[in-house]
Amino acid sequence: MLAVQALGYGAKLLSGAKARSPLLTSAFCEAGETLVGWITIGTPTLSRRAKHAKPPARDVLTFWD
Repeated sequence: MLAVQALGYGAKLLSGAKARSPLLTSAFCEAGETLVGWITIGTPTLSRRAKHAKPPARDVLTFWD
C-alpha cells in the first residue's frame, strides 16, 4: 500500500466484519473459500488526518524497583 500512496493514491485494507458480509462473500468466493480482506485504491479527495501525538515513553512509563 505504501507504493500506491507514494504514487499519490489513497489505499486502505478492509477486513474483519466487512469481509464476512454474506453479500460480498457470495460475490467474490466459491464454495469453501473465505474472503480475508481486500484493498481499495483511489484518488483521495481530502488531505490525510493528522496523527494523534503520542507522549514520550518516559512520561507514561513507571519503573519499579
